[in-house]
Amino acid sequence: MKFTMTKFFPVERDKFFSYWTTPKYLELWSSPDGMSLKVPELEARQGGKYRFEHTSDNGLYVCTGYFKEFIEDQKLVQIDTVKDPRGAVILQNLESIIDFKDLGTGTDISISVIGFTDQKQVDECRTSWEQCLDRLSSLLKVDLIEEDRDEDRHDPLSP
Repeated sequence: MKFTMTKFFPVERDKFFSYWTTPKYLELWSSPDGMSLKVPELEARQGGKYRFEHTSDNGLYVCTGYFKEFIEDQKLVQIDTVKDPRGAVILQNLESIIDFKDLGTGTDISISVIGFTDQKQVDECRTSWEQCLDRLSSLLKVDLIEEDRDEDRHDPLSP
């Protein structure tokens, strides 16, 4: 199962891309409501590994992975494994594809996430992304323009 969302940010693509690939910037915005993020490892390159540590009232959620594809200012493809506070794997081989398109007046970002086992995971991940992108919009002091083009939001046949 998967989901896709597209949003427009009135920010130059190179600046916008750095907020996705620099730990100190990621820590400011890339966590859902009620969580904080630490990025102890991030190798911003093709094949580079990363570790994201999300802390909530429930404990520490750890996301480890690597950049399957890393095209500066254009595209990231990340493969993730996420463990809950007990250390149990809750998501494995989750593939996130993030495309950054320069539109002259800003950056169109398209996010596709593939590899969920049920609709609840899809919905939770979508909510988390929306919260993170809202936080990024506030951080950059820009208005986020919704372009949700999620044709397969509730398509049970979607891979």
